[in-house]
Parts: sequence; C-alpha cells; structure tokens
Amino acid sequence: MIISEEILKESSTYQYLIEKGVAQARRQDLVKLLTRRFGSLSTATQRKLDAAPIEKLDRWFDRALDADSLKDALK
Repeated sequence: MIISEEILKESSTYQYLIEKGVAQARRQDLVKLLTRRFGSLSTATQRKLDAAPIEKLDRWFDRALDADSLKDALK
C-alpha cells in the first residue's frame, strides 16, 4: 500500500519529525552564532539550548545578534 503525500503530511508523526528537525536546525544555528560571538559554550549552556522549545530558540537567536554578553542573549 502506498500512502499519498497529502495523507503523510497530515500524520502527527510526520509533523512531529518535521518540527523536531526545524528545532534542531535552529539550535545548531544558535550554537554557531553564540560560539562565534562569545566563545565556547559550557555544558550547562548546551543543556539549556538542548531543552529549549523552538519559540525560545527563535527569541534567543534574535537577541544573540545584538547582545553584549551570553547572559543577555539567553535571557
């Protein structure tokens, strides 16, 4: 049995995997930006990023562009 693309996209599993992939990509971009601006990240900071939902990652990414410190970026 072949599942149509439309049915697949409506699947909660498919949507979960897409959201997880988007969050992981945003997390990688944020780590790269923070590392470039503020140096290597501590294990605690890495754990904080790993646990954060996509909305928080987006907010932190925007703050990191202009923040004076890592602490300010991750408020």
